[in-house]
Amino acid sequence: MNLRDFDAWRASPVTVWFLETYLQGYAEALAEDNGRAVGNRGKDLYEDYMILAKQAGFVEGVELAITADPFTEEREEKEDEAESDRTADNHKNGL
Repeated sequence: MNLRDFDAWRASPVTVWFLETYLQGYAEALAEDNGRAVGNRGKDLYEDYMILAKQAGFVEGVELAITADPFTEEREEKEDEAESDRTADNHKNGL
């Protein structure tokens, strides 16, 4: 998948709904359950903490999947190239 295909996929109505509505709702529900820790008890305090940390990691992973952009470096390179082109044009035109 290239940058153009990713942007088209990310902007499609189904993807927007899935990531921003369905998956975000799942992450919020999971975070609420983690805050209440309903039914997730270990045999000691350490195990309780590890269960909560694991669930918080799941929430963070889901939110990362929603916001991740695998083409961040490519976008920055294109932006840098565009900026250097503008600077070169300004110098050429005496601005």
